[in-house]
Amino acid sequence: MKTPKLPFLFIFFFSILSCTDKKEPVESNPLPETDSTAYETPDKTLSFEESPVMQDWLNFYRQENPGMGMADFELEKTQKLETIPGTVNGNFDPEFDTVYEPFLVYNPSKTLYIDLDSYHWSLDKDGNALFEADQEINLINLNNQTVERIGFYGPSYRVEDAFWLTDSVFVLLEKSDGDEAGFRLFNLQENTVTDYVNTQPLKTGEQSYHDFRLSKKGVEILP
Repeated sequence: MKTPKLPFLFIFFFSILSCTDKKEPVESNPLPETDSTAYETPDKTLSFEESPVMQDWLNFYRQENPGMGMADFELEKTQKLETIPGTVNGNFDPEFDTVYEPFLVYNPSKTLYIDLDSYHWSLDKDGNALFEADQEINLINLNNQTVERIGFYGPSYRVEDAFWLTDSVFVLLEKSDGDEAGFRLFNLQENTVTDYVNTQPLKTGEQSYHDFRLSKKGVEILP
């Protein structure tokens, strides 16, 4: 299958339901360093690298990997979006724990948000984060007041952050416990999800971006 060239077309994706402890490549297509990846709307072309979240993530890992860039990421697979009901509370629910509110990732119109954290960690009596082995990623629709699981990760993978390109297109930034980084691009209108993986071995320091993101907002991470 021939892959459309970027940035004029981009195949979007949505993958989930199974633990992503290991990924099997389907096909490979490097992203160009110039122009990066982009999603075209009628009035604007939105680039991944315009996102402050993407810049923060790349810059964090560039401390140990100076040459890391968008050209290092290759298409791994594209598949149809599948969802199941999520197990966390939406922030419209009286049982929602407001400690997670600063970490919710809203789309531009504030009609949807991504919850990376409610399932994954809680705070002990001293305010330290206690982590579950697994991580459930949920998409919450505030208009319909629904919670849908869009991803489930085993102990060896984590979603470290997320950002929206449009009201219906968003990106999850991933890292394994080993030397692999990647991202997933979700298109809710197309009902698709596409995975991209870093082809270069990733050198990491003592702290992950995942823990850095939490600590920036006051969450204590035990050594």
